[in-house]
Amino acid sequence: LKFAEIQNKKAGQRQFDVIVNGAPYLVAFDVAALAGKNTALDRTTYVTVPASGEISVQLATRRSTGVPILNPIRVTNRPDR
Repeated sequence: LKFAEIQNKKAGQRQFDVIVNGAPYLVAFDVAALAGKNTALDRTTYVTVPASGEISVQLATRRSTGVPILNPIRVTNRPDR
């Protein structure tokens, strides 16, 4: 998952949770607090793809001051897993 705060939000103005396949992954995630503005921030997680073949990524608003953001998502196959 790749994030960047490109709307000039300051730390604390946009916090959200990232839920992957129904499990909390990033809680109270604040891109501006961790990386500042206009700076890329990457987070990696490994998931087991269910029989349906679908991976679910949900963004949940934590504070009303900002809508959750997610820039690109990269999904790759790990044949060693």
